[in-house]
Amino acid sequence: MAPTPLKRGTRGLLSFMGARTSEQVRPTQKETQEAARRERRHNQARQPGGRAFRGVHRRNATKCQHVVEVDSAKGQHLILCGAGPSLRDEADEWCPQGDQIWGCNSAVTWLHDNGHNPTHAFCIDQTAAMLNEWATTLDVEYLVASTVHPHLVQFLEDEGRFTRFFHNYVGINKPAVSYCLCGHDEVDHEQGCSECDCEAYDMRILGYEDWLYARCYNDHNATVMAGSGLNAVTRAVDVAHFMGFSKITVLGADCALRVKRPFDGIHGSPEHRAWLEHETEMHADGGNALASNATPITIGGEIDGRWWETKPDMMISAVWLVRMGKALGDGFQLIGDTLPNAIKDKPNDFLDRLPALIGNDGKPIKYPLPGEDRAST
Repeated sequence: MAPTPLKRGTRGLLSFMGARTSEQVRPTQKETQEAARRERRHNQARQPGGRAFRGVHRRNATKCQHVVEVDSAKGQHLILCGAGPSLRDEADEWCPQGDQIWGCNSAVTWLHDNGHNPTHAFCIDQTAAMLNEWATTLDVEYLVASTVHPHLVQFLEDEGRFTRFFHNYVGINKPAVSYCLCGHDEVDHEQGCSECDCEAYDMRILGYEDWLYARCYNDHNATVMAGSGLNAVTRAVDVAHFMGFSKITVLGADCALRVKRPFDGIHGSPEHRAWLEHETEMHADGGNALASNATPITIGGEIDGRWWETKPDMMISAVWLVRMGKALGDGFQLIGDTLPNAIKDKPNDFLDRLPALIGNDGKPIKYPLPGEDRAST
């Protein structure tokens, strides 16, 4: 019996199975070109400053009706919850003490499912993976960055949920923009506005990312651009500080993995991946170190006789949280068995040896302590 000719559309399945595709399913030139276009669009969407990335802002701006406003929570106590395993240990004691309870990413679902009555959900994640984490929406206020995936914003709207926007620094490396208060962007110090005879000519200069947010959201009140650390908790502290909370209590900001044993093999090997999947815990809901498409890169070390396993982005955020605590004083506290608490009493030269964000000038970017610039060595 002659084999049944294969139809287009089975190509992906055959490749996944390791089979060789036949002449009948070889992609046409048109399909190859379309695949290349899709790849370019995908890369542009992920690249800060890319055309598709700017499109994200424009699409989300059309959905924005409310923004985070300065001092809107003045005098209140915030319980800010990351999704780390220590959240399970501390929520019972601390959640009842807050005027507001924020859950970052999957933490809001865990808080709700365990009876802790969150008031807000918080997200900066730019990927569509958040549609899975928030597949079940809650009767809370959703605080979302203007950089989140437009599908998430549309989903929350379809679900009838209240959303409030803020901006999120992503590091677009583009030249500053000169603009005129008339609204045009092409202006010159000597020639003035090139688009109109603006009698009230007044040229301003903004960093590209500031300009992009202002341009897309110019119909709304001014809001904050969060930029601290590399995870949702550190960015949420920026937003909360802008809103005027008098006290911020942070739970679940583990910035580390809970592990059954340290891994002593080759990173990136099948054994390492198996260890990440079966012998680590990164989330309060039991999710492992690879949950939510997380990176498999880990680093570990001993602090005061105890082994800590973490990831580069979490280590950077841990240092930011420690510096936030030093800068904000009594109005900020880190709760639980977490990496930030393990290093919070270490001297600055210890913290300076840990991984850090580096600015365009080649200097570490740090949360400023009193008397310091934001970028300093």
